[in-house]
Parts: sequence; structure tokens; C-alpha cells
Amino acid sequence: MKYKFANKGAINYKMKVRFYRILQKQLHRFGIYTIYYPSAKSIHYHLKSKQIIVQNYGLGKLSSSIKASNNHSYYDSLLQKFVPSWKLDISRAFFITESGGGESSLNTFRKVRVDSHWLFEKVYFNSCNDVKRIKWLDKHLSIRLLEFGIKLPELHWTFEGEAFTIAYFDFFDLHNLTSFEVENDLLEIVKRLYQVSEGTTLIKNKYADIEYLNDFINHFEYKNSIKTAENRFLKHGILIKEFEQKAKKSKFIITHGDLHEKNVYKGFVVIDWDNVGLYPIGFEVAFIYYRLLNSGRINNFSPEWLENKFKNTIQVNDWLDFERNFFYFLFIFYSKSYKIDQYQTIEGILIKKLKSYSHHIV
Repeated sequence: MKYKFANKGAINYKMKVRFYRILQKQLHRFGIYTIYYPSAKSIHYHLKSKQIIVQNYGLGKLSSSIKASNNHSYYDSLLQKFVPSWKLDISRAFFITESGGGESSLNTFRKVRVDSHWLFEKVYFNSCNDVKRIKWLDKHLSIRLLEFGIKLPELHWTFEGEAFTIAYFDFFDLHNLTSFEVENDLLEIVKRLYQVSEGTTLIKNKYADIEYLNDFINHFEYKNSIKTAENRFLKHGILIKEFEQKAKKSKFIITHGDLHEKNVYKGFVVIDWDNVGLYPIGFEVAFIYYRLLNSGRINNFSPEWLENKFKNTIQVNDWLDFERNFFYFLFIFYSKSYKIDQYQTIEGILIKKLKSYSHHIV
């Protein structure tokens, strides 16, 4: 007869969790609320054999709880367990509550003091390409962007583990744009990125073939909207693949990938370059216009906005691709809103514009 023995570590972990839940219920009766944290060693043991998506979810949920309780010592022990190479003498640390988040990171950000410098700490999941992109940016573009007056945080260190990578950037004291500056500064950044693209050989050399830099199809806004957009295209008798293929064949330029008023500050300071890449001309402008309309920074949709803002910036031989891509990507980004009456007028205008470029009407 063979006996199968359960893993002792797994039993101990489950027993501790069960005991805590029983104790927690009893304490709740007396109005006492508690948070139980298994040791970093137990968390690591419990998650290391799980699928990446399960690890990411578990770590993200736990880190949010740690941030809420302001428990830096436990957070440090967790980072050390999952990233053994992480050795940094942090004298002070603060969780940052107002930072945005996404699927590619723990969404637990800190302002930390190392030696005499304040740094911004961010933890990226290795299952995403964000770290590859910011390393590429730091190595190949950061100095060039500074020459064009675009200020970005310098990447100081990265520490890589199996599940995630810890990155440290310059910490900036940011000053918000006024309501009058938002649109102008966002567009000025785009124009400068276009100029950087024109003045560099990056687009024509080996970097243009790196998939994680030019894969606009997996950009979060495009990916979340493309299925709905495809159905709307078919409804109007247009083949979406025609426009997607034209976008792929058009000029690719340096693109931030997430330009909005929470990532751009006074003095042309631009943060959160996690989505940086080489994207089709017109992509970023469509994204900005979409966000400006949704936020109420621009009150009314106008097809003439593009020409008024960019006709004197974009080269003549780039204009057709720029304009067509702009209206195509704008249609994609808005696709989930067309069922709402107020957006159906926008859909009608965009469809009319797109049909003027299309050679394949179904």
C-alpha cells in the first residue's frame, strides 16, 4: 500500500489562514477589524508554482492591502523574497496614493530615499513588455528627447526576479497644467516627438523590427476596442483590415502611447513611458483627441480640428497617412460609445471620412 503525504508547507499555510478567518469573525463581533499577512516566505511558496496570471493577481491584491495599511517593512520583505537581487538601502519611503495603474504593474508605487536622492519606485510584471520598452527608451532616446525640451525621469536601476522587476526613476515634484495649457502642451509634445522621429535614423534601422516597440495592435486602448469596432465597420460596409493594413504600411514615429493630462506637467515634463514605441503616424493624436473630448477639455467634435492644429507641422508627403490613420484610430477608440445617442453623430461623420479613403466597400 502506498501512502501519499500532503505537503507540510501547504498544510501549515492553509491552517494559518483558516485560524485567522475564525479569529477575524470573532473579533468583528466586538467591532475589531484586522488584516492578516502571511509571511513573505509563505506567500512566495504559495504563489511560485501558480500560473503567471494567478501570481500577478495575488500579488496585486496583496500589495493594495499593504499600501492601505502603510506597512513598508512587510512590503520590503515581499520584494526581497520575490527578487533576491534587490538590495537597496532605503532610508525613508512613502506610498503614493494618487498614481494611476494598469495591468502591467503592482499598482503600488513609492517615493523612496536612497543616499541623498528621492526616487520613484515601480514594480512591473515580467509577463508584460513595459520594462523592455522603458530600458530601450532610456538607452536610445532619453538624451535626444531632452535636446527637444521633453523632460523625462531618468531610469537609475532595475532589479529582476522571476515574477516581476523593480525599477527606480528620478522623482519629480510635478506641477499640474492649467485648463488652458492642457491641449496646447499635449499637442506640442506630439509635434516634438514627430520632429525627433524626422531627425533620427531609429525608424529606418533595426529598432523598427522589434515587435514590442511597434505592436500597436496590442496597445491597451486599441485591443479593448477592436472587436466592437470591427462589428461597427461591417454594419457600414467597410473592411477594417484595409485600414489596419494601411496603418501598418504607413510611417511609424516615436510615440508615448498614453499622453493625457495626468502624464504631462508644466515645463514639458512627461512621465509614465511604459507604452512608448514606434506607432503609425496619427495614432497618438487620435488618442489625445479622444481623451480630450471624453474629459470635456474639448466641447464639440470637429473634423477640421486636425487640419487646424497640424497642417503646418506634418510634412506634405506624410499628410494623407496621418489624416487617414487619425480618423481610423479615432473610430476604433470611440467604438464602444456609438450605442449612446450623443455619439452617433460622431460615428456618422467618421464613417463618411473613412469611406472617402476606402477602396473596398462591402
